[in-house]
Amino acid sequence: MARTSQSLPAGRGRRWLSRLPIRQKLTLVILLAVLLTLHIGGLFVIYWDIAALRRAAQESALVLAQSMSQSFAKILMLDSTDAAVDTVTALQAFTEVRQAVLFDRQGKAVFQYQRPDSLELAPPASPQGEQIAFEQGDIRLFTRVQFQGLALGTLYLCLSTESLDQWVERQLQGFALLTPVLLLIAAGLAFLMQGIFSRPLLHLAALMDEMSEVGNLDLRASTDERNEFGQLYAGFNRLLDEIQTSQRALQEQKFALDQSAIVSATDVTGRIIYVNQRFCDVSHYSSDELIGAKHNIVKSDEHPPELFREMWRTIAAGRVWHGVLKNRNKLGGYYWVDTTIVPFLNDRGKPYQYLSVHFDMSAEKEAEQALLQARENLEARVIERTRELEASRDQLIHAEKMAALGSLVAGVAHEINTPVGISVTAASYLQEALRGLQQRYAEQQMTRRELESFLEMTEESCRILVSNLQRAAQQVRSFRQVASDQSQEARREFELCSYLQEVLLSLRPRLKKSGHAATLDCAAEITLDSYPGALSQVITNLITNSLEHAFTEGEHGHLQISAEQSGERLLIDYRDDGRGISEADLTRLYEPFFTTARGQGNTGLGMHIVHNLVTGPLGGHRVPEQSGQGGTLLPGDSARGPGRLKRIM
Repeated sequence: MARTSQSLPAGRGRRWLSRLPIRQKLTLVILLAVLLTLHIGGLFVIYWDIAALRRAAQESALVLAQSMSQSFAKILMLDSTDAAVDTVTALQAFTEVRQAVLFDRQGKAVFQYQRPDSLELAPPASPQGEQIAFEQGDIRLFTRVQFQGLALGTLYLCLSTESLDQWVERQLQGFALLTPVLLLIAAGLAFLMQGIFSRPLLHLAALMDEMSEVGNLDLRASTDERNEFGQLYAGFNRLLDEIQTSQRALQEQKFALDQSAIVSATDVTGRIIYVNQRFCDVSHYSSDELIGAKHNIVKSDEHPPELFREMWRTIAAGRVWHGVLKNRNKLGGYYWVDTTIVPFLNDRGKPYQYLSVHFDMSAEKEAEQALLQARENLEARVIERTRELEASRDQLIHAEKMAALGSLVAGVAHEINTPVGISVTAASYLQEALRGLQQRYAEQQMTRRELESFLEMTEESCRILVSNLQRAAQQVRSFRQVASDQSQEARREFELCSYLQEVLLSLRPRLKKSGHAATLDCAAEITLDSYPGALSQVITNLITNSLEHAFTEGEHGHLQISAEQSGERLLIDYRDDGRGISEADLTRLYEPFFTTARGQGNTGLGMHIVHNLVTGPLGGHRVPEQSGQGGTLLPGDSARGPGRLKRIM
């Protein structure tokens, strides 16, 4: 409690000092500075003079001791009463000498003197070495007494400093009398300096008060001074210029923000304390209706409560929240806003105000909804169109198969036409010969030679008939099997080599007409349990694709099919030595309806059918090429130069 009571006056003193105007503080400071300066200077001068006087007194004592050293030497050497009397008479001439004691070499006092009008002084007990000092207001001196370099004893002198004390007293009295004069001079200087320093500051303070009350930023401080006050005025004017510039920039930014953004400010409880005109225009509420209300006034039922709880947790923690909200205006309509809420924090890091910036994105949301609707409609149309295209593709694939069958039938007709024609010719010739023989027999003119010739001709004709009819029958069986496989798509067990030969036999008319040669390299013992129709369609489409695209007019190319068994799988290798296909077209080779010769009536489904058949019913997949660049589901003409198609089925 005592410590508290002692600190209170100091606290009150500081508060009292802080309430003083600056001019009074300046006066007080100048007074204190002048007083301290003058007193310290005066005391320093007095101290300096006292030190000088003390040094002079010490020097006088030494001079006195030296001047009377011969008298004291006589006392020690002669032990004469006359010498002692003379010495006493001489000491009485020096009023400042209060006491004198002479010691011999054994330290025995042989002579003593004390001024009669001074107080009784006790002599020193024994002599000491040479020294001089101020003690109890006197100068006390010990010095040796010598004669011709021989030490005879020690002299003790006690000299009074009364004159020095009187001089110091007079100096202090004069200084005390000078202090009121110095105070008056300091007060005058203080009031003079107060006007010099406080007037510009008061003028500047008046300008600041006017600017604060009126808000007039056009005010400027003017002065002719070129000192620090002139710099202060110039700095004040620059500050006003910067404030004007910043205020103008803020107004321009606020104007730009108000044209595009919905701005509002709330306190920590969420009550609106500021809205811009854009907020009123969009919400159809007046500023009076919005100020003091909460944002619930424009809240819709679009968002769950968890969204707003998370928003309040975020901004209450001092973090910025961003989100998209759907609001409701006064007329019942809805509008979407892209919202950013920024918390303003105090010195303790706690929010004291929230600023909300909203951008109206109703048009974007409407466009988004329209886009979603259009996308849904487009997806529905795409699905419907895809079904139509799939149906069209199935029809085109069926037509492609029928075209292949038609080509097969044409080949059958062409291939069977030769043996059947030969058989018809042989049968007609045999029929004519038989009629001639019958006529010769009826006329009974037939000879043995004619009968034997007829029999030989009959045997040759029958051989020709049997040979060509067997050839035709074999071709019919092959064509029928291939056609049946392509039309029925049934799974069965078959010999690969013989079946591929039948497929090539069905394509021989086209190969013969094109001038290209086809070879087959296949082991006879390979038997498959698969779909021969799909395999026939693949080989037919590959060879057809090569004949149509791989070679130029008049060129004689070579097509090669090889088959090799690899465990439970079969590796079929098809190649031609045609001109190849470009890299750009290579990536699209198996797309449906893609063709490089659409103007020639091609549908672009041949290689697509090959891809679907190989990866579908035949169960094939791609294998790497021997070059390490990866296998391709391509015929030989699709690579640059002689290409390869590898498939495992």
